[in-house]
Amino acid sequence: MLLSLATIYFAAGILLAAAVIVRPKLFWPVLVAASVFSAGLMAAGYTFFDEYFIGCALAGGIFALFLGRVKFYERKKGIAESLHGVAFALLVSYMVFESLRGMAVMASPEKARWIVFFLMLGLVGFIASKKNFPMPSGRRLALLVSGSFAAYLFYYIVYGFLTEKLRGLSRYAIQPGEWSTTAYALFPAVIGVPAAIILMMDKSRSYRVIGGLTLGLAVLASLYYSARIALLAIVAFVLTSVFHLGLKRIAVFAVFSVLMIGLVYGVENRGELARISGAVAKSLYGAVQNIRFWENSPKDIDRRVHLESSFMAVGGNWQVALFGYGYRVHGNVIGPYLRRLYEEKGFPELAAGVGANESTEGFTALLVDTGYVGIFLLLLNFSFAALAVMFVNGNKNRFLLVSGLAIAILWLPVINMLDAMFFYLLAMPNGLMARLAGDSQESNINA
Repeated sequence: MLLSLATIYFAAGILLAAAVIVRPKLFWPVLVAASVFSAGLMAAGYTFFDEYFIGCALAGGIFALFLGRVKFYERKKGIAESLHGVAFALLVSYMVFESLRGMAVMASPEKARWIVFFLMLGLVGFIASKKNFPMPSGRRLALLVSGSFAAYLFYYIVYGFLTEKLRGLSRYAIQPGEWSTTAYALFPAVIGVPAAIILMMDKSRSYRVIGGLTLGLAVLASLYYSARIALLAIVAFVLTSVFHLGLKRIAVFAVFSVLMIGLVYGVENRGELARISGAVAKSLYGAVQNIRFWENSPKDIDRRVHLESSFMAVGGNWQVALFGYGYRVHGNVIGPYLRRLYEEKGFPELAAGVGANESTEGFTALLVDTGYVGIFLLLLNFSFAALAVMFVNGNKNRFLLVSGLAIAILWLPVINMLDAMFFYLLAMPNGLMARLAGDSQESNINA
């Protein structure tokens, strides 16, 4: 089964490249849809399908350029977007440098993958800065993102269901392995849910149906895979849009969510449904409390210790603090600090389980690998993206989309999204969030 899926994925990439060569205007739709749909796919425990599919789209675009089917044109850019372009180029260059460092430090040629990864990202950013391939914006992009996310969620849910029914395995047993962990797999919600909400406010009934379907699938997938961060993100997005959605849609959303809880947990009566719904709400509230008031309790202690270990790892040397140890080196650095912290906090069994190459969440990985310079450059690009969203003329969804950028950053202390190209596409110049807000050339900060 897995070999057949790998063959299908490989063939799909070739077909995507061919589609872009034949019809160059499909470049951005293919790239966006592929980046959303491949976000959580894995093979042998590695998440490289997004790189493969985006690489196929890039290859198709480059062939189209060489064949003369499309030409480069300069796109009018304002001061803010030009500065954002410089910041993005600095981020990509710095990450290539850190990837070279990491490869040298670990004497690991296979880490050249990350050099290629960031060079591909830089190429995507370069193409986005030109006018060669038409990039959808506004409601067309919302439809593309929402539709891709809905298809992805449907596949994700059905895959888990069939895994349990036909293979006799728990849906969690294939994570990671065939799928990434739930927090990683549902990361596309940071743009998929805002896109769905935008469609739900559209004048077209078919668009509203697609938006509602996507939001419903997002709730179902989050409950089915017990993804608290995804549920919290969905609630945050809905609350951000409460005045635009209206009380009627909010009420429908609440009732639907309760019904999905009943479906996932196999509830048979209203009393049990109320009890389990209350337990889910209490769990989400507890997750928020843990974010604000972490204590030395077994629940979520992992993330606190990992975050503390990152500051300890870079705290002894100003050069390390600024530039880190090199990209993808963190696993070999934080182990001793994790063991010490677990012992100090009274968790010897967790200390004993720390390996020589420990995986961690995104913030710790970024700080240990790239130092405060890497943190600064990433936040700078997300800040420019938020600025672009805020100042697009006639954009009534600015707070919804800025919330998406903020939640994407807040996702990092939960899971490491730094190896997902989709993460960077959100905040690159003329990137996905800016395009969802509308045509970037309409921004009133373009002086």
